[in-house]
Amino acid sequence: GKVEVAVRVRSFGTSSFHMDYEVRSGDEVLVTSTAVLVHVDANFKPSPLPAEWRQTIAQFEELPA
Repeated sequence: GKVEVAVRVRSFGTSSFHMDYEVRSGDEVLVTSTAVLVHVDANFKPSPLPAEWRQTIAQFEELPA
């Protein structure tokens, strides 16, 4: 059958955001997962998320920026 993957940003930190993932087949949830993604600079040091990214994602996900 058809498998779908749903992804959303759950929340923001200063330099990171929390993602939720869900794999479904029809109405059945097969797998769930979470991840924290960190924005880094050229030296791989955490750096604040760009305001434009935060605003765009927050608007799409209906989250506070």
